Amino acid sequence: MSAFAPAPEGRCAFALLAAGEGARFGPGKLHADLDGRPLWRWAIESGVEAGFAALHVVTNDARIAAESAAAGWIVHASPDALRGIAASIRIAAHATRDAERTILALADMPFVEPGHFRRLAAHPGVVFTRQADGRPGVPAGFPAAARERLMGIEGDRGAASLDWPGAEAIDPPTAESLFDVDTPVRLQRARAIALRRRREACR
Repeated sequence: MSAFAPAPEGRCAFALLAAGEGARFGPGKLHADLDGRPLWRWAIESGVEAGFAALHVVTNDARIAAESAAAGWIVHASPDALRGIAASIRIAAHATRDAERTILALADMPFVEPGHFRRLAAHPGVVFTRQADGRPGVPAGFPAAARERLMGIEGDRGAASLDWPGAEAIDPPTAESLFDVDTPVRLQRARAIALRRRREACR
């Protein structure tokens, strides 16, 4: 599939999971500054640039909720988020139940390119992103037929933990695309990446 996939159709929804506690990082992780923007905004603004018409944010953070609502994004609380990421996946699946496809993204992965989100949206079936260790993971895309299974997921495990016959995994554009910020040290590395990318874009 081409890296230059067209913009998502109107019935494809983007869901940002931003309800995690960030236990390894400490308080305020998603609000940490990354090159002038809060960490959490990077992924959803990439979704905006990708062309998604419907953008959903699953969060229990009042500031994230307020900023998302002000931007016109649809906000959903995840009351059981402390039980694991599955709770937020269920919320996202239910919230996007009228969409033909749902794209799941994480708020602590700031460098996923808009083009990669478009590739996930253009795929007809269940599709994951191949992680550095070869395993499937997020971001990922799901057709409407997969939503019932997503709504039944339990515990602290992601959608890739389920058996998805026929599912595919596609490579990210670069090794940095899936960089996640889960510790203060990783945040410093992310800042270096963001600064380097900004300088390269100005050349």
